[in-house]
Amino acid sequence: MRNKVRMEGKGKVGFGVSSHILVEILEESIRVFWQFIRSDKDSTRKGKKPGHSQLQDPAGAEVLAEVETALEKKQKRLEEVLRGGKCILRKFLKQHHHEYYFSDHVIGFFSHVDMRLVRRVLNMSRLSTDQLAWCSAKLGRINFVHRRMHVQPSFILFPC
Repeated sequence: MRNKVRMEGKGKVGFGVSSHILVEILEESIRVFWQFIRSDKDSTRKGKKPGHSQLQDPAGAEVLAEVETALEKKQKRLEEVLRGGKCILRKFLKQHHHEYYFSDHVIGFFSHVDMRLVRRVLNMSRLSTDQLAWCSAKLGRINFVHRRMHVQPSFILFPC
């Protein structure tokens, strides 16, 4: 996968990765990660047994309830937006605006992954306030405006 590349000006030979190969590597890692998320039973379970999660800080119960309701609302909105793409008129319009359709599809995919990760964290046996804050921040970066998804970039991929 690596190509030998002559370093300019130094005469040294090193190893480099072309942008095409880098894109293929990233796509494959995203596919593998998505397979893991889909097979993880803890990320798909919506209903929890009472007392399933033990909060390290009892004051976080209100935040936990807010995060759970926000997650459910955003999951429903995501399903509505993705389901709305099946309309014949929208399919026709999307053929003419392929870039926008592809962009929406990718944003929907990453939003779905983020929501599954949040669900997985909420289903953990012990939750800290930092983990709840991460879940809240992660969901706060996903917004829906006029049947369009807007996702703000985040550098913190997993909770602390």
